[in-house]
Order: sequence, then C-alpha cells, then structure tokens
Amino acid sequence: MNLKSTIRTSLVFILLIFNHLYLFAQKNFIQDTLSHAESLRLAAAYRNSTFGSFWLADSCSRMGDSIAASSYIMQVDPYTLIFEDLSPASIDSYLINNFKLTRDALRKYSAMFTRVYKMPKSAVLKTLKKMFEEDQGLRKKKLDINDSIGLTNHFKTMRQSDSVHFAYLYSYVMKHGWPSLSDGSMYASVIAIHDHIHHGEYLKIMKSAVLRGEVELDMYMLVRYWNSKELNYLNLQTLMNFYDYVVFDIDEILNNKLPASLPDIEKAVQQHSPVMLKIYYISKNRESFAYFGHKMQAIQPQSDCVFYKLYQDVDQFDEKNGFQSRQIGKYALWEISYEPSDFEKPEIKLYLFYGAKKEITYVTTFRKIMSNRKLVTHNINFDVNQSVIKPESLDFIKQMAMWLEQNPAIELEIDGHTDNEGTYDRNMQLSQERAEAIKKQLVSFGVNGSRLKTKGYGDTRPVTTNKSPAARAANRRVEFINLQKK
Repeated sequence: MNLKSTIRTSLVFILLIFNHLYLFAQKNFIQDTLSHAESLRLAAAYRNSTFGSFWLADSCSRMGDSIAASSYIMQVDPYTLIFEDLSPASIDSYLINNFKLTRDALRKYSAMFTRVYKMPKSAVLKTLKKMFEEDQGLRKKKLDINDSIGLTNHFKTMRQSDSVHFAYLYSYVMKHGWPSLSDGSMYASVIAIHDHIHHGEYLKIMKSAVLRGEVELDMYMLVRYWNSKELNYLNLQTLMNFYDYVVFDIDEILNNKLPASLPDIEKAVQQHSPVMLKIYYISKNRESFAYFGHKMQAIQPQSDCVFYKLYQDVDQFDEKNGFQSRQIGKYALWEISYEPSDFEKPEIKLYLFYGAKKEITYVTTFRKIMSNRKLVTHNINFDVNQSVIKPESLDFIKQMAMWLEQNPAIELEIDGHTDNEGTYDRNMQLSQERAEAIKKQLVSFGVNGSRLKTKGYGDTRPVTTNKSPAARAANRRVEFINLQKK
C-alpha cells in the first residue's frame, strides 16, 4: 500500500471520534467554528460518499463479509483508486490483496475501473495532477538540501508554488465549485493540506465539498487540524484570558541547547501541576521559523533533539498529569507555534498555563441566549454619540467571550439600538458602528469572527416610549440573538 493509502488508513479513525471533535476543540481552546450539528452532517456525508464506501468495504472485508464488502466496493468511484496510481494492470491484484470480494464483484469493478481509466481526462484534472506532482517534488527535494541559504531559497520557492496553486484552485472553485473526483478533487485536497499559509481560506471552501462527497473527510480534518495548530496572537490571547500563566525565555533552544531557565520551569510545573505548556517562536520573519523547524526535525537520533529532552524533563514534574501534551520527540516540534513580531531577531518563549477557567459571574445572564434565544443587555455602554466602548463594560464582553468559548456551537447576531435623539440616518449609523465595536472586542478576546453577525436598528425598534430619560435609557440597548438552529 503506497503512502497516500497509508495516510488514509491511519486517519480513518477520525470518523470514529468525529462527534466529539467540537468538545475536544473546546477543551483545548482551538479556534473552532464547527458545530455539533455540522459534525453530524459531515459524518453522514462521509458515510454516503465514495470515501465512506471505501472504508466500509475495507471494514466488511476485515470481518469476512464478502457480500457486504462487494456491495460497498461497487459504490467506490474509480477515480478514488486512480489517484492511488493504480492501473488496469494492477487493479485486480490490489483488490484481491486488500478486500474480500465475490468473484462477480471483482470482475465487475475491474471492468468499471478499466473503462473509466481509459476515458479522456479533463483539462482541470491534468492541471491539478501537474500541480500535485510539482508539490510532491518540491517537498521531497527539501530533504536533500543541507545548507541554510539553499534551504531558505527553497522554502521561498515552495511558498511561491503554493500561492500559484491556491490562486488557480480558488479561482476555479469560485466559478465551478470544488472539483469533482473526475476533475481531480483528490489532487486538490493534498495541495490544500500542504499549503499551510492558505489553510484558513481552504477551510471555507472544503466543508461544503465534504457534504457533496467531493472531498475526503480526513483530508478536510487535516486542514482543520493544522490550521488550529498555526496558533497566532488570537489563540495565545485567548489562553491568556482564560488561564493564569508564567512566561519563560528559552532562546538557547535556537542553538539546540536546553534553556538556563530549566530549573525555574521545573519548579513552576511542579508548583502549578496540572499545567499546559505552549512554545512560541516570536519573529518578524516567518520563513526563519520554517527553516528552524526543518533544522530541528532533521536532528538525529531523536534522543538528541532538544525538544525531546525539554518535554521529557518537565513532564516528570507535572505530577497531576493535567493538560500537558504527551507528544514528545519528533512530534514535539509541531507544538511550537509562530507568533508575529515587529523584531527581526527571533525569540522563543515558553508559556506555562495553569489554574481553572476564570469565573464567569454573568453565566445566568448568558444562559438566556440558550433559553430565550435572545439576551437584552444594558451592561455595554458607550461614550456619548460614539461607538467607543466604556472601560467598565469590557469585563462583561470578556466574560461573554469566555462563555462563547465554552459553547462553540452558538452563533450570534449583535443588534445595536438607540433612542430617538438625533437624526434617523445618524442613529442607524451609530447603532451599526456600536454593534461592530462589540464584535471587534469579542474577536480580540478570542471569539472567531465568523460566529458573529452585526445589525444596527437605530431607533426603529423601541421597547418603550422615548418620553422620559429612563425610557430613552431603556431603548439604548444591545441584543444578542441566537442564530443556532434548534
């Protein structure tokens, strides 16, 4: 079985835990907009797709049920196996070695595969296959480069290639939708997985393709996983909002040396156990981070890797075995995240997070979003005739952000309302600006902006008359509308 098959086989277990992924994301504070309902729809789509049929054919074969396996294999689009570099000359042996099928199913599928294989291929499939081959070639070539200048230049070439591929694929999707299997969906998916810079954009267009059975679920999940691991300031800020923390400079790691602060790290881990450790590479130059990552991964043997030594050392002091990731050795590097900075000289810092979530004192208030589908609040105040949020209102917004992190399926519309003082146009503008200011503040506290919509109603929806100061104060309000489907 080739590399692509191995990847698919090793990742198929994603389906088994898919219904719990949103809980995992919540627990680990990964920016996640995939609701539980969406996860169920994606899992159902996978089950009914060619990829799900492939998996079921494999599962039934392992259980010795040749009748069921044969039924499912006939639902597998031949382009799924063409992507695996199979041909009419090799398809029979592949099916015999990997599946338990009836003779009739083996004969029929082999004939169907051969017929599709010999059909003329579309222009877009040929283009995507060439891009895929270029992508694979560039990634293999980097393993043979040993000098830093050559490696830096090669990374630039890879980034340029990724950008060209993304531009072509994004333009195609905007016009035609994600390519079908016969138009090279599998090649496009691998290109998307490798293009870390554009993962956020690929996620927007791959989800609907999974629902249509055009993208393999595990490929979409890989893009989601790596996108979540590309932790940026927003994610770091979210952790800082939720937990107490200690920061350590560990710049010596840049030279593959254990940090001088290691005794202090050990002491802090032991004092605050259970803990969660996050390492950030802070630099203006993202390419230097890519080169650093390649250099550290290339260190052999594994026991010589400074990250292996660091995690192995501090792990023994985390006596309560809490949040701390147990992925060490060759996987430890992927726990390092890039953090943009205005400074050219790179730094590496270790953040040690500990303690329970900070208390949400407005939890009863926020629950109205669930029970009443709407929360009306006067706890968010602004400067007169402006959209500047008063400092005393920030704690309420911060706690709402924390509550939304605990309820990742909820999406909100933020509605701004004013009294009738001022012109109609000004009140409409002001209410919209205030709603957007609240959204911006929630995003700054770690809420994914795609979960939030804004609407300004001015003075068009008063809850009472505007005949007294108290009545006008009641009309100046913010409403949070629950957009989550029941």
